[in-house]
Parts: sequence; structure tokens; C-alpha cells
Amino acid sequence: MRNLKWQHLLYGLFILSITAYILFLHPQLQDTQKQSDSASQQHNNKAASDSRQQKQPATPPPPTELHLMAVGDIMMHEPQITAGKTATGYDFASFFEHIAPTLKQADFAFGNLETTLAGEAARYAGYPMFNAPDELADALKAAHFDVITTANNHSLDRWEKGLYRTLEQLDRVGLLHTGTFASKEARDQPLIISKDDIKLGVLAYTYGTNGMPIPEGRPYVINMLDESLMAKDIQTAKAAGVDMVVVAVHFGPEYWRKPSAEQKRTVDFLFNAGADIILGSHPHVIQPYEVRDITNLDGSTRKGVVIYSLGNFISNQRDEPRDIGGILSVKINKQNGTATIGDVSFIATYIHRYQTANGRVYNVLPIAEVIEKRNYPPFRPADYSKLEARYQEMMEHVISEP
Repeated sequence: MRNLKWQHLLYGLFILSITAYILFLHPQLQDTQKQSDSASQQHNNKAASDSRQQKQPATPPPPTELHLMAVGDIMMHEPQITAGKTATGYDFASFFEHIAPTLKQADFAFGNLETTLAGEAARYAGYPMFNAPDELADALKAAHFDVITTANNHSLDRWEKGLYRTLEQLDRVGLLHTGTFASKEARDQPLIISKDDIKLGVLAYTYGTNGMPIPEGRPYVINMLDESLMAKDIQTAKAAGVDMVVVAVHFGPEYWRKPSAEQKRTVDFLFNAGADIILGSHPHVIQPYEVRDITNLDGSTRKGVVIYSLGNFISNQRDEPRDIGGILSVKINKQNGTATIGDVSFIATYIHRYQTANGRVYNVLPIAEVIEKRNYPPFRPADYSKLEARYQEMMEHVISEP
């Protein structure tokens, strides 16, 4: 009987233990298991997320753009010098006040300086041996020019000393320049300009110097149109890591509205040598521009731009069409490490010269804007009509077959 009581007691204790386990211990184990399962799931989710992130391609850098504008010959005949005379010196800023807002839109504005800045002691003069006051450099800077090419047939109009002093004046106002040089080291180092991740090499050459002798033993002072030299310089620029090469060439017969066979041959050579943008000057009239598809040595293709002549930007030449010049506008785009030619357009300009009680006035005008707004005080209605007709003819001419 006693054994039976003990058995009942032990059985009761066993039942009590099972009940306590179910009520108190088992839920804690379930929570622990849930926490473990949750942690495992979070780990798996993170691993899956990391895997997806690793599989996603890297975001490419945003596209970038460099906007280049280029004008033609910047000349200073004697009547222009007289028009810029003031009581205390010279001021040519007003010549460019109407075109400056257009040039400001560019990241880099180019111009061809077809005069020396040799100083007053060397005597100011226009044609045939040009020498303008230093204030011209200040006016060009104020008009938002950035790069001045100096290789042309008037570079040595005040001999070697005048060439060097011209460079000093451009340096004084902060204008970049190429084409003439004070040292061999400067000549052998191509001018490189850049914006964001786009880099351009800039070179400039001339057909001659109007018979002015190049200094003996110092051929580096001016770049001549020499094919071996140009090809070498283009490769030097490319070796420096530029995306494109801009070449300014002073060539071609004066006053021809279409390029000569020699101009075309030179342009073909430059494109084949690696040039991407070619800016022509010297004829003093507008010659057409074209956008080409160029085949590279490896069989790939690229686009190139050439304008055979940009005409006169500022001068005293009055015979039509020498009083109309232009601005070539080129946008260069770069994405995924490759630079390409984007939008190309032409902005026609007009050199308006007129007389007032205080003397002669020169203004470089953006023709399309003047015609559209019709708020240029010196013009009468008939002036707008005449200029509009000439504008239409010029815009057809500049995109015609070269």
C-alpha cells in the first residue's frame, strides 16, 4: 500500500514538472528560436541585397560639354586707331560692346590677332605694317575673348622685338595665345585648354610673313605651314592626353569666297594627321564650313569641323562682303570617356562704321539679333532691310559646297 502511495506521489510530481515546462520554459525556447530564425533571415536578406548591389553596373559619370566660339581677323587700320583715341590714351571697348554678350556664352572664345602690339615708340600704324595700341588687348579681354592666335602674315610687322612685345601684352591682360613664341620651349609645348574633363590642344600656323625675315637661328618664333611640323605637333598634343586638337591656319588667296585647291589639300592633310577642328583665316571674306566624317587609321570614324575662312571680325575694309564676318560655334560633348563633335552653327556679324560729330564709330553687330530686335539706334528702316537681304545670302553661302 505504501509503495502504491509513493508511486502516486511520484506520478503527480512528474505531471507537475511537465506542466511547469509547458507553461514557463517552452515559450522562452520558442522566442529564442524565433530570434534565431529572424537573425538568419536578416542575414540572408542582407546577403541577397549585397549580391544585387554588386551585380548592378557602376553609374556612369554625367555627360560634359565644352562650348567653343571662334572669330576671324582682328585688324586695326589707322582710322580705327584714330576712332579709339581718348583724352588720356585709347579705348576700343565700344567696338565690341554689342557682340560681347554673344562671346560670353562660350567657354572659350578664339580670335586671330592680325596686328602687333609693339608700343607707341614703334609708331602706331595700319596697313601695310600693323601696330596697334596696347589697349586693344584690354578691349579683347573685356569682350570675353580667351584664346588669341598670333601666327599670320603680320606677326613680324614690327620685327622680332614687336613679336615679343605683343605676347607680353597678351600675357598682361590674361589672354592665352599660340602661334608665335618667345622661346623654343614655349613653341614645343602645345597650348592646352580644358573644362571639366574635356581637354583641347590648340595649334596655329601661317603661310608666310609678307617677306619679313624670320630671325636667324630662332625659327621657333613663328609657326609656319609645314606639314611635318604640324603632324608632329598634333601628335605631341595627343600624347599630352587631349580629347581633340584645334588647328588655326592662316592661308588661302585674299577675297576668294570659296577655298582654293591648296586650302582643301591642307585641310585634308590636317584631318588625316589627327586635327578635329580647323579654323581658317586670311582671305578677309567668309568661306564655307563643313562637318566631315573622317576615317581613322584603325578604321573607326570621327566627325571633324572646318571653316575655310572666318572673314574679318573687325577692320576698316568696306568693300562688300569684307564687312561681314562670323563666329563659328562648336559644342564638344564627352560621355563615357569619349569626346565627340556636337552642335555646329554659324553666327554672322557685321562691322558697322558710321560718322558722328565726335568722330568715326565702329561696332561689331550680331546680325540676326539686330534684325530681330530692330532697336539699334543708328539704323533706319532701310538699313534693316538691306542687312537682312545680305544676311540671308551669307547664311546660304556659308553652308554651301566648299
